[in-house]
Amino acid sequence: MDKTLIDKSASDLVSGDNWVRNETDIRTFEIVINGKEESSKSLKIEPLECIHGTCVLDEVVEVELEEG
Repeated sequence: MDKTLIDKSASDLVSGDNWVRNETDIRTFEIVINGKEESSKSLKIEPLECIHGTCVLDEVVEVELEEG
């Protein structure tokens, strides 16, 4: 998880800073697009997953984590 969106002040955010929350109840992706940097003045978005509204996901295999 990249937390640059929450680890920086709003005035320091640049295009590409993001925050991904992929927990069971909250699955969101937030990204900054502001054009502050010359290399970030154009944007190409290619959404490929779930384009028909039905996401087919592989089964998640739960594993037991060790202490520590």
